[in-house]
Amino acid sequence: MTEKLYLTERQDIIGAHANRVRFADLLVKYGQAQPPDSSWQQIGVWVLIGMTGRWQKTLALWEWADGWDGFSRAIEEQMMHAPADLAGLYKTIEGLRSGGECYVMKPGPGSPTAADLLRDGISGSLLSYETVHVRPGAEVEYLAAVASIFKPIAEKHGYKHIGSYSAAKIDGTVFTAWALERADHVALMRSPQFESWQQEARQLRTAWQEELWISAAGSKAAGSETAALF
Repeated sequence: MTEKLYLTERQDIIGAHANRVRFADLLVKYGQAQPPDSSWQQIGVWVLIGMTGRWQKTLALWEWADGWDGFSRAIEEQMMHAPADLAGLYKTIEGLRSGGECYVMKPGPGSPTAADLLRDGISGSLLSYETVHVRPGAEVEYLAAVASIFKPIAEKHGYKHIGSYSAAKIDGTVFTAWALERADHVALMRSPQFESWQQEARQLRTAWQEELWISAAGSKAAGSETAALF
């Protein structure tokens, strides 16, 4: 069975705040244009809540169902020989972004696929996106602890698991993603169970950051509150 790969795509948005939503809308439409049987599928698009990270940014999460074959094909189809529709999109968005960064990622223990998320109707107004640094080689150990210890705590407070990943091109870096509502976040932050997990997790990691993002309208993972309200 081919191992799936995932891509986090973060874009630095320039100009007016409204450009965040414009850019996110373009990403959503591009994802919607992918055929249902394509191995390249969009999981969701979000806009950063600036109080939780370096603003202003958008984030898109993608799946290559055919793993490294899909990654290799994307170099040709999206960069070397982009089709007319994608080339047109590139031309449009260049006035909205100053740069960005991408991470190719491998799924961790219990990480759902794009098909799993669609089947289960996983959605939320917010995305909790955690970036964690661990000792190189300890990536799977940390993500296993997330699956066995933190996931039950998070789900008890309304969080829904979108994915757990290790960076494929960087040692010692992992990511976790959760869909939620604002009230869920407040409840978890006040939970003694969350603080207990934080204390335990610090034995496994060297750094941690959680950012909150609001879903783009029309995104597969969008909840009742979207970036259209910004």
